[in-house]
Amino acid sequence: MPEEDSFFSSKGRENRMEGMYKKEKSTNKICYAILYGICAVVYLVFGGLSAERASNAFKINVDFRDDVRNGHNSAYDSCSIPSFIRDPYSDNDEYISLLKEIGVQNYSDNKEGTNWTAAWNLNAVIMLLQAANFVTLAFGSFWFYPRLIGTFCNCFCACCCHLSAIIMLWSARFSLLGRLCSLNIDSSTYNGHGGASSNRFLRRLDHETFN
Repeated sequence: MPEEDSFFSSKGRENRMEGMYKKEKSTNKICYAILYGICAVVYLVFGGLSAERASNAFKINVDFRDDVRNGHNSAYDSCSIPSFIRDPYSDNDEYISLLKEIGVQNYSDNKEGTNWTAAWNLNAVIMLLQAANFVTLAFGSFWFYPRLIGTFCNCFCACCCHLSAIIMLWSARFSLLGRLCSLNIDSSTYNGHGGASSNRFLRRLDHETFN
């Protein structure tokens, strides 16, 4: 790329700044700002949902860390807190096959568990950072340096960090323990008082959202 067009040279930045301020139509800038604003709201909503699930997992991990049913590094990832209640409509052959693959006698030896705690934490952080970056890009619709900074951050967050978060999420869902845990219909929403919420669908939602 010629120096006069490169972001990495002062001449290139000056030329691009001049082109942005003198040649871009105001209507285009407004459209960019609206688009990035919508993206920021979407990422904020889903980042907030991930943060809520991460907070819920954290409370379970702290309060049930010494529970004898745990047997894992993370109580939430054991999929046995408060209990394991198999979905009566689930496929029996699939359930038996999963138990055979995991090995019932070695189930508690898998200290990593489902890794859903790490998946929720990483997704919450990445999506909230992306929301903030889209706000920066919305300002960048009208000013050059927010656009420049937001563009570089977006390349890093979207291409590297977010892709890693998505891979971790799917790995947690479709691991052997993740598939077994998806058959559990007991609640995973903790009310913070030594017991689970009466709502019995949220653990199921955690896993089926990504089917």
